[in-house]
Amino acid sequence: AKYPKHLESLLVESIRTLHKERLLELFDETQAYIEEHAFSREMTERVLLEMSVVLYRQFEHMKVLFEWSLEELLQELHASRTLQQLMDVIKSHFSKWIAESRSGQAKDNVQAVMGKAKDYIAENYQKDLSIEEVSELADLSISHFCTLFKATTGYT
Repeated sequence: AKYPKHLESLLVESIRTLHKERLLELFDETQAYIEEHAFSREMTERVLLEMSVVLYRQFEHMKVLFEWSLEELLQELHASRTLQQLMDVIKSHFSKWIAESRSGQAKDNVQAVMGKAKDYIAENYQKDLSIEEVSELADLSISHFCTLFKATTGYT
């Protein structure tokens, strides 16, 4: 059995868009994949450690990390005895991180992202701009971008 790269890509996307419900569904799919392919304990731990690091790096890339410790997560994973415990640790950490990212979404980060979007719109005003294009530039889902844009500018 090989590393579930397809699931990793979908998990990264759910973090990028801060979609917690989708993230939890994908962790369930990851658990099912591990069970279905009868991964050994070592293989299971390795896959989940690698995946956790990749997902943590996505938060880093988004610049929304607060006082989060990758080391703490990895230690808890290492101390887990069963697949269910491993999955519970991962779900708990990443759910909390998404919730904190959504609520706290580092106000200055939101301002910076919206500033970048407004600059882009101003520079490309003469073009036929789509909401998809601008939200992609901001690295946000369309609905999240629209919500933040309205909150920071007052415009829809």
